[in-house]
Amino acid sequence: MEMFGKRNTLLISELLFCLSSILYIFIDSLTLLLSLRFFHGIWFSIVTTVLITVVNDIIPDSRKGAGLGYFALSMNLAVVFGQWNIIFR
Repeated sequence: MEMFGKRNTLLISELLFCLSSILYIFIDSLTLLLSLRFFHGIWFSIVTTVLITVVNDIIPDSRKGAGLGYFALSMNLAVVFGQWNIIFR
């Protein structure tokens, strides 16, 4: 993040994260699936790390605990709703 800046790191990692999500459509072998899952996981970890840093910069110091708590809750709920959609389709 310090080398490229927070904004550039966030934009590049989100772009590659979304691109790797789209690439699942074209996977036809287990080896490619595992490779793409590894690639996807790298960008997911970078995106979440950068987002927490950016949110931490935006939230005022007086509301830091509550703001980061709500942000973490929203990220967890997004994953839960995404899994809920897959399971109960």
